[in-house]
Amino acid sequence: MVRGISQLGIERGAFTQRVKELAEAEGDSITNLDAEIAKRIRLQAIMELSGLTLEDVKNRTKSLNEQIKSLPVIKEEVMSSFGKLFEIILSKVPFINKQLEDFNANVKD
Repeated sequence: MVRGISQLGIERGAFTQRVKELAEAEGDSITNLDAEIAKRIRLQAIMELSGLTLEDVKNRTKSLNEQIKSLPVIKEEVMSSFGKLFEIILSKVPFINKQLEDFNANVKD
């Protein structure tokens, strides 16, 4: 848990101290508290120290869902672009073949 909080920009010492304070407010140390209460305390400490709110998390989740939903559209756009590129390349093949034939003819002469 402590390693993961650093990715949120929370210092380990500040997190540990805030968890300790919140656990003491519950009347015990974090290790002696019920697992659900300890989990709630850790989450509360993360939210307080990171500045995140539940609304932020909901909005971020919506944003990610919207990005995921747009992936099929992006895939179609990419495939369409590759298709156009492939058509262009194929249209140039006769020209390239002619150039190679002319080159080979000149080399043999």
